[in-house]
Amino acid sequence: MKAFYKLPLLVLGIAMLATLVACGTKTEIVEVVKEVPVEVIKTETVIVEKEVPVEVKVIETVIKEVAIERVVVATPTSGDAGSAALGAEGDVKVAGFLLEAPESNVKRGGHVRTAWGVTTKNYDMTQGGNNNALSQGYNNLVRYDPTHGLKRLVPELASDWNISSNLMNYNFTLREDVVYSDGTPFTAQDVVATFERIVNPPEGITSNFKTVYEVVNKIEAVSDYEVNLGLSEPRAWVFSWIPGPELGIYSKKSLEANNYDMRKSYAPGTGPWILEGYTTAEKWEWLPSPTHFYPHLPYVDKMTMIHVPNPVERGTAVLTKQADFSWNVAPETYLEGEKRDNINNYRAPSFGGQILHINNTKAPFDNADFRRAMRLATNRHDAVKAGIAGGWFYEVGHWIHPRGEHALTAAEMEQTPGMRSNNTQDIATARDILADLGYSGGKGLPEFDLGTPTSAVFVQAWAPFVQDQLSKIGIKTKIRTYERAMEGEEIKKDYDLIMGSISGRPPTPDHTSLWLNNWYTDANYNYSRYSNPEFDKIVDGLNATMDPVEKYKLFRAGEAILDKDSPNIPVGWIVHHLMWNDYVKGLSLEERAQAQWGRIDTVWLDQ
Repeated sequence: MKAFYKLPLLVLGIAMLATLVACGTKTEIVEVVKEVPVEVIKTETVIVEKEVPVEVKVIETVIKEVAIERVVVATPTSGDAGSAALGAEGDVKVAGFLLEAPESNVKRGGHVRTAWGVTTKNYDMTQGGNNNALSQGYNNLVRYDPTHGLKRLVPELASDWNISSNLMNYNFTLREDVVYSDGTPFTAQDVVATFERIVNPPEGITSNFKTVYEVVNKIEAVSDYEVNLGLSEPRAWVFSWIPGPELGIYSKKSLEANNYDMRKSYAPGTGPWILEGYTTAEKWEWLPSPTHFYPHLPYVDKMTMIHVPNPVERGTAVLTKQADFSWNVAPETYLEGEKRDNINNYRAPSFGGQILHINNTKAPFDNADFRRAMRLATNRHDAVKAGIAGGWFYEVGHWIHPRGEHALTAAEMEQTPGMRSNNTQDIATARDILADLGYSGGKGLPEFDLGTPTSAVFVQAWAPFVQDQLSKIGIKTKIRTYERAMEGEEIKKDYDLIMGSISGRPPTPDHTSLWLNNWYTDANYNYSRYSNPEFDKIVDGLNATMDPVEKYKLFRAGEAILDKDSPNIPVGWIVHHLMWNDYVKGLSLEERAQAQWGRIDTVWLDQ
């Protein structure tokens, strides 16, 4: 089967949170225009049910080989969030809900093998452990449905949930039939202990997700099977992180037994799998849990997660059936898979990317005009070509992933300085800016240090590309490499330039949290040390609204500020390239709204 080129009809920035908001509905005819690779325009009419107080155009954009869909979406109203669902892709809250594979002809048995990087620093999901592996043994309160392309929320440890109309209170009703694999009953106290450790970590404990949940100021067990979370201020996007793989619920018993430090050993979970064994830098082996609350899952008898760090080798493993599927393979093996009838492929957006970090506190980079000249001189379209040549798939985007909520269209980017495919005019402008600053042709500038990780795509593609682009306006750099594991330390130094990654990528197309994490004053991932009170006000506004009209205005205003200040340069936005043998079923991989290397429990093998 050839590659699938489609995006979810539902605009996820609204779907993941607005589905939690009760509202009246009326039937609306929506016209969807799809641009397909053969340049044939198809028009389809579909019926959706949404409240329609205001008509709003929301645009999702990708580069040309991926479909573009433009959908007219209704604005939801606030209310008792969670008491109603928005159509077929809304959240599912049905008594006795069962997570099942979408196919009707499921076969049981077999051994599924995966291929991607599965090493881990430790066994702690909030202290740097590999959540893609560790999450197999745990459950979340709620979850993005793997059988519907991660486009809706479904129950897990919580059977019901509600969000207050002011977005500051989450209430969860918990299942009463759950036990951990060591026989410990699951209660609200486990949820409280897990969240308390994240929000208020004990001394000596690191919480990698503390910034995400920093506004959570109340964590209360209302009863044995009801939990209430309170926020100190509205943050419309916080709920969307709760279903993430990193937020599996530990038992209070295990946390207390380990002094809240879970790094040393794997703790019992409530999930569908129990760990049979982990061989460092080789594989994880999992067996079905006999205590899981969905007794029909998993369908297979065993899962082995093979450590394959090289994306070319991952793809080769799938092509040769040494592995059944991979979350992310190299372009050359992906394209080879497209030619084979027994291989399926799909490109799913991962809302992160590569970025040139610029030290905004160090001269001459402390001058916004100097940074803007650097950004204008960097051709983003050529950047994506360089990244793909370096072994990964990227797409062209501005300050929002091109498949993110309210991203600029390709046509809009062509009209935006610094985003045009032909950037001759932008280079001329950049040279004029440097001349006005007294650096005509780079005169008077030193050779700057350009740090880069030793990973092949950085050393062979990104760093040389940036070096070449900046040289066109007279800015000279010297590439210096360091081990990827040391990036956290390098970024703390008084560096010049670092070729790195966009951190804190969101779990849905809403980029509010990404903006907060990367460009808000003193944010955790604000590695460029950027600060602008006006931009901070934009993010504060995004935090407090679910209204797509208001969000569109705020994102556009924020992009104008970022364009002017140019705190750093996002050079390419990532898409993951999934590949699997055609007998792998149960995961709806070809429908995924975003890349998530999460739990694998509905997979079955048609062999």
